[in-house]
Amino acid sequence: MKYSKDPNQLPPVANLKLHKKYNLYNEVLRRFPSYYNFGTRYKKESSRVNEGHWTKQNIFKVFLELLNNDLAINQRNLNSKGYSSVAIYVRELGGLIQAKLDFYEQYYQNVKVIGKEIIFLENVGNNKGTNIMNKVTPEQQMQAMDIIANIKKISKQN
Repeated sequence: MKYSKDPNQLPPVANLKLHKKYNLYNEVLRRFPSYYNFGTRYKKESSRVNEGHWTKQNIFKVFLELLNNDLAINQRNLNSKGYSSVAIYVRELGGLIQAKLDFYEQYYQNVKVIGKEIIFLENVGNNKGTNIMNKVTPEQQMQAMDIIANIKKISKQN
């Protein structure tokens, strides 16, 4: 299909919004009971990920993929790589800030932390930045500072 990576798959609704074709989705819902039923009728698979797929470890794999491609872990990059649904499940981990902190706490030894992510960690640690100020707890600030300290120790060893 035109707005899907796979011609046998329905395009994600986010892609339709991105291409300013959300009206197509609304038209489908007007004619069919659901987007899924529309896909079934035309023998197209749903682009929805099965319930339970977005575990903490699978979300962290996506974060690793972004970093391996020198991309910051943020909503824009998640969307551009086709992972817009991750945002829904990240909320269950305490939101994107907490999910990133937990990710770095677990993987800081095994990942190349790019500059934008170091700035993110410093901003969380100092409770500053447009998207961070007054949105982090003292515990998150301490967590970020500990991660930065650990990253610095590793970089001194290398």
